[in-house]
Amino acid sequence: MSTRHARGMTLLELLMAMVVLSIGLVGLLGLFSMSNTLNGRARDSMFAVDVAGRALEEVRGLPFDQIPASNEYDTSIEGRSLMHVAVTAEVDPTYADLKRVRVRVDWNQRSNGHLELETIVGAPLT
Repeated sequence: MSTRHARGMTLLELLMAMVVLSIGLVGLLGLFSMSNTLNGRARDSMFAVDVAGRALEEVRGLPFDQIPASNEYDTSIEGRSLMHVAVTAEVDPTYADLKRVRVRVDWNQRSNGHLELETIVGAPLT
């Protein structure tokens, strides 16, 4: 009885290899999808920080007595997600020559989120 050495793969071995490879590729596609989603969230957060920083700088550039108690508007940067900006300023209860300024930025187009920044603005020394 002579035995022949088989060359190549059987059909069953080939099908099993394709199934294992397919499972791995499906996992990679999920990873790419999650990466894209997280990248969009990070981009939206970065733009929100930029919008909030600009709003704070605008308030800091105003004379102390002209800082409005509240201001709300919608904005977008470079055609990105529309962001709602709410700026509030209240006089510090302890020191009348200080105002606590809060900026809240909300967005909900690609990813939902919000960001709040706060600073204290003082009246000029006399």
